Amino acid sequence: MYYLSFENDVFIDENLDLRYIEDLLRIYLNKTDSYEIKILKENKSMEGPVEEFAVYSSENAYEYIFQGIIDDEFKEMLLANLIGENALKFFGISLFNDGKLLFESINYGSEIYIFGFDEHSVVDFSKELEELYGIKEINVYVEDEEDDDHNHNHEDGGHHHNHGHNH
Repeated sequence: MYYLSFENDVFIDENLDLRYIEDLLRIYLNKTDSYEIKILKENKSMEGPVEEFAVYSSENAYEYIFQGIIDDEFKEMLLANLIGENALKFFGISLFNDGKLLFESINYGSEIYIFGFDEHSVVDFSKELEELYGIKEINVYVEDEEDDDHNHNHEDGGHHHNHGHNH
């Protein structure tokens, strides 16, 4: 299995077109069945819309963590609160299908990870991202076989790369 990642500095470049995040979320919300959203406590105002949909929630010293099922109402709420006045107040959004991570946007959308590609589709998708959105530095990785069933959580060091290169 392959996955790709790329970064855009949403903090420095205020003219950056962030529609790619909305488009990618729209695609992956339709391919996934559950989510986890992290909201930093300093952005407490974003908690309300998400909390309403959460099946499970917890918090640590810095953030609120919400988990739940993806349905049409959740999709509408998320996309409505993503771009514009409320743009990217979510520190992290992870989308899962049958327990496997397929899409992750962290650090307010500046880092994107997309999982579950094969050798050919990962190349096609990275070319499409470059053509449609001008995203140039896309990293493509091969997942170790024993890692396939692993929940790819950044904090626990779940990413193991045996190969990586830039496109």
